[in-house]
Amino acid sequence: MEKVYNLPVFNVSTALERYAPAIVALARDHQFLSQDEQEDASSDLLKTCVLLLKLIGKYFKKKDTAFIDRLVASSHDLPSVDEMIEKRRAIKQIAPMIFIIETIHENDYFVSTDDFALKVHGNFGDALQCLTALHYVCYIEYAKELLHFNELLENLCGINLENMPKGRRNLKMDLDTKMRATSRDSQ
Repeated sequence: MEKVYNLPVFNVSTALERYAPAIVALARDHQFLSQDEQEDASSDLLKTCVLLLKLIGKYFKKKDTAFIDRLVASSHDLPSVDEMIEKRRAIKQIAPMIFIIETIHENDYFVSTDDFALKVHGNFGDALQCLTALHYVCYIEYAKELLHFNELLENLCGINLENMPKGRRNLKMDLDTKMRATSRDSQ
């Protein structure tokens, strides 16, 4: 039983919140957003994820990297979970993903696998944490196009740091450098 405590425990939501200012600053350096958008992006983890996916594309120099629609489906005009599941099928998404159902007062978050969706109480970061936990607990492989994104989230949490590909290692080092710079600026 004591070996359980030796297993890695990590929270992608907390790590993403901690790295958000660095992600935003690095995205701004690469001209992915303007100064006006910077403030909003640091406090919105969904926007932070969009920027992180763009940075991964830049660092890996690939055109076919993942887009946010492989990680998140938003309701816009699809107000029910059933319609979101149909949208998931239409894009042939096999791996679990996050559904965001927009309501008048706030957003509802779900983690979807196959033909069902589990409601997540909380915000986008909580949904991302549940999605990651689902991958780990059920031994579900990451979607191929989200592999670098998910593995980078692991790296930001401090796990699986050995044998990183050059692009991800360079991105992590640049984010760590920006982290130090943004923490000095806030003091």
